Amino acid sequence: MCPPPASIWPLHAVAPGQRGDPAATAAAYEELPADQVRVSWTRPPETLATRDNLAGWVGAAGDAAGAAAMFDQLLADRLRVLGPAHPTTRGTLASLAYRLDQAATDPS
Repeated sequence: MCPPPASIWPLHAVAPGQRGDPAATAAAYEELPADQVRVSWTRPPETLATRDNLAGWVGAAGDAAGAAAMFDQLLADRLRVLGPAHPTTRGTLASLAYRLDQAATDPS
């Protein structure tokens, strides 16, 4: 089965999170980056944005350490593709710092 168009899929994936279920949204986003690359229906910046959304939803679902690991990998790719001065690269760095701080202060 072919994935839905890029303009529709993220809306479908985000809906559970907007209804208070970030874990369901993270699960829905899980396969999208690989699908985007596999079927080539998006350019690298959109794939990077999808990975950013996935990491954000993983963090919102309570897995700060997992989100930090995702943001760390994403930061390396954004530095390579977009460069250090790009606004989304800097945003990824800020998200990484936030999730690392959150993971370090998480009592569990």
